[in-house]
Amino acid sequence: MSFELSTIALSVLEKSPFQVFCVDEAGRIQFINDCACRELSTSREELLLQSFFTVCPYLSSSSWPERWRHIHEGLCREFEVQQRLPDGRNRELKVSVQPLILGTEKMACFFVRDISEQKLFARQMQRSHAHFEALAQIGMMTDKSIIEICDFALEGIVKMTESDIGYIYFYSEDRQQFSLYSWSQEVMSQCSIVDPQTVYDLDKTGIWGEPVRQRRPMVVNDYQAPHPLKKGYPPGHAKLFRYLTIPVFNGREIVAVVGVANKATNYDEADVRQLQLFMEGVWRLIERRRMEEELYQARELAEAANRAKSEFLATMSHEIRTPMSGIIGMAELLRLTPINAEQTQYLDFMQASAENLLGLINDILDLARIEAGKISLSQSDFSLRGILEEICASQRHLLAAKKLRLEVDVDPSLPDVLVGDATRVRQILLNILGNAVKFTEAGRIFVQARVFEQRGQGVKVRVSITDTGIGMNAEVLSRIFSPFEQADSSTARYYGGSGLGLSISKRLMEMIGGSIEVESQEQQGSTFHLVFPLEKPGRRQESGSPPGKAAKTSGSALSLRILVVEDDEMVRNYLSSLLGHLGHQAVCCASGMVALAQWQKDPFDVVFMDIGMPKMDGFTVLSHLRRLEEQCGRRQPVIALTAHAMKGDREKCLQAGFDEYLSKPFKITDVEALLNRVPSR
Repeated sequence: MSFELSTIALSVLEKSPFQVFCVDEAGRIQFINDCACRELSTSREELLLQSFFTVCPYLSSSSWPERWRHIHEGLCREFEVQQRLPDGRNRELKVSVQPLILGTEKMACFFVRDISEQKLFARQMQRSHAHFEALAQIGMMTDKSIIEICDFALEGIVKMTESDIGYIYFYSEDRQQFSLYSWSQEVMSQCSIVDPQTVYDLDKTGIWGEPVRQRRPMVVNDYQAPHPLKKGYPPGHAKLFRYLTIPVFNGREIVAVVGVANKATNYDEADVRQLQLFMEGVWRLIERRRMEEELYQARELAEAANRAKSEFLATMSHEIRTPMSGIIGMAELLRLTPINAEQTQYLDFMQASAENLLGLINDILDLARIEAGKISLSQSDFSLRGILEEICASQRHLLAAKKLRLEVDVDPSLPDVLVGDATRVRQILLNILGNAVKFTEAGRIFVQARVFEQRGQGVKVRVSITDTGIGMNAEVLSRIFSPFEQADSSTARYYGGSGLGLSISKRLMEMIGGSIEVESQEQQGSTFHLVFPLEKPGRRQESGSPPGKAAKTSGSALSLRILVVEDDEMVRNYLSSLLGHLGHQAVCCASGMVALAQWQKDPFDVVFMDIGMPKMDGFTVLSHLRRLEEQCGRRQPVIALTAHAMKGDREKCLQAGFDEYLSKPFKITDVEALLNRVPSR
């Protein structure tokens, strides 16, 4: 050496755990410690004879003059480099450099330490952070579409494996076929294929199909080297250098293949495991979203089907009830004319048939309302005694025709006024009593009402209806509350009916919180037990009509001038004749345009308006009429006339500006009561 180091300094440098090189301005090694000799696997004597640039090729002789100047100006203190070892491995080094002046000679002292493990640990931590961050983000994507999830996953696998490119292929085990979802954004910028293939058969794939064939991950860290499974890739395809691909499982079924490529370092088991864990989470979310989307689509289809069914029922209701109005109405008007006994009998048969058909229509509509959840319950004061009297009276002509006895026993302690849904109570009782009369040929019908339980304001009333009819066996009893069920086909042919009454009654009882049970023996009759949960009113009704009974109408004291707007000729003629019978003057129009012209020409007390007219429906006519009212300063009472009978039809009419609502078919008493409620202009 051209200079001497102190014994202490030499000892410190010699024992340093880092490689130490002292280099002069010419790039000659003046000192090297044992650590450097061990790391380079070369003796000290050999190293001292070599140039520093040969021993440490990460520093070049051409750049040394500038680096030397920077070192002594304090501009170069630390830097990182990669060193390739004789066995082909790369290691990462951190180099610290200090300027030295020993005597008159300047030196540069290099301290070199291996930071490969630190770098590896940092990359693993970074990779783990990216992995968990991606999993956390995937967990928050529950409201995203499958496309958005896959897009995020595609870029996520590239990032967490430190790759340049990635792809996702969906796979069908049934068809043994791959379908390309997408390549990552980076590969799309490198790829120049004009019309890339998107569907591949398994037997046509090369190395990237192996994860499916072998059902395990595939790693190729030298993709450019010859490989027996490679089939090459098309011209313009992005170049691959290192490659990792895994199968994605849903249970035991392979559903996708995911691949990444061109990582700066080799792919290892950590990359494989991270990719597998991440894609497991991704696919669980995809399956969940797929199920949700399928459920959503199924719900949409079901709702569309329900809407179509409701529209169909409303249309059929309109188309059937309109001619039924004419049949029932004309029969009713005919009774008001002089007729003989034979004609009266014919009218009885006609009216009974029409009412049976109307009952069937109402049953079908009720069932549709219940299934669609469109039945609403109301609470009002009513008399259960009054309802029992009313429904028993409605069956008297059938009881008389069959010579059946009707016995009624009502508990004296039953409150005169109760609170509940009187309409549903009446409907249920009428269904059960009507069935008892229908299926009984001889004997009696016994109706009994008892207070079953009282707690505070709550009252449970048990109504039992017993008949001596055909009865039912155990098999029939098990299905009697199902829609369209009767004992057997012969029963349906002999007694008629739709088989809907009991099903509707059962569902209505469940809606109001009650219960219905039946006891029966074949050919010995049946007993239906109905428990109604009702309440006592807060205060007794002191005035008005008796609860549970309709107020009697006395007819209008004045003769009214009434405009009838109806496109159906039979209904138009019936309503005109009916109004004439009640002492009113009717002017009829078959269309909305004619009606508006007539209304502007002549004053009217009341307008009956059909809402289902073609070209211009009743709602449109009413809208025009209300605008005309603003010009002339008068308010015209208008009654909606409709064959629709679905829930909400009445409310819809009232909200549109109609004053009242009359559903077809209607009777003289219905019209009379309505005219008493609607004020004339």
